[in-house]
Amino acid sequence: MFFDDQNRVFDCIKKFATYTAMQIFFDVGAHIGQSSRIFLKHFPESKVYAFEPSQKNINKFDLSGFDESHFFLEQLALGNKDCNVSFLSKGSSGDMVLENKNCNNIVRRFLNFVQKETKKPHPEGKDISIVKMLKGDTYCKAKNIQKISFLKIDTEGHDLSVMQGFAEMIKAQNIDFFQVEAGFGSTQKFVQIETFIRFARFYNYHLFGIFEQSMEKKYPCLRRANVVFISHKEYLRNQGLRNKQAPLLSSIFGST
Repeated sequence: MFFDDQNRVFDCIKKFATYTAMQIFFDVGAHIGQSSRIFLKHFPESKVYAFEPSQKNINKFDLSGFDESHFFLEQLALGNKDCNVSFLSKGSSGDMVLENKNCNNIVRRFLNFVQKETKKPHPEGKDISIVKMLKGDTYCKAKNIQKISFLKIDTEGHDLSVMQGFAEMIKAQNIDFFQVEAGFGSTQKFVQIETFIRFARFYNYHLFGIFEQSMEKKYPCLRRANVVFISHKEYLRNQGLRNKQAPLLSSIFGST
């Protein structure tokens, strides 16, 4: 993630959605807290709920310079069901794979086979672990969270599953903004932008902006980008309040 672009997201919200109160930030796929810190820099009185399944990243989570009482760090995966899942690090700290619970034994047998045949630990088997996965709606009910100002998701291709887990919150328009990593063109790693647009339209969300656009290395086309949507409720709030704040022409030029 290019974190200068995450700054641009929040700059645009402050410029174009002035009347949306930024109070609660959900950082799903928080890594070591880069986006959380940027959000608090822009909205220092807000609360951050950060979700990161990797113990290695949890240990590196950096809260320096901020009031730790504003952070709630959870070693959880968020998805479209409540269950346990296999969490598999693919070597780089930012490339994570969540395996379905039913695949746990298959994954472990495969890694054991590789170790037996090569006499070496498989590089993808270093950090395999079982972690708890919850739907976002389940977590919000447990914590009595009624509204989320900004939901940022960066889960390496699982973003739609995370969104589906927030279906009740989204249906009620209780998430003001959500940000997902969308695929463009031929990439199979990320959910395609068309899918997210259909999802957003179904729940009455509007496209707010496209950020951090990344091109294909070998082809002249867009590969992926961070896409931000705004709820219709917040769209109307900002539109209505802006209109109320606009001075009447008669007050500027005088009544005739």
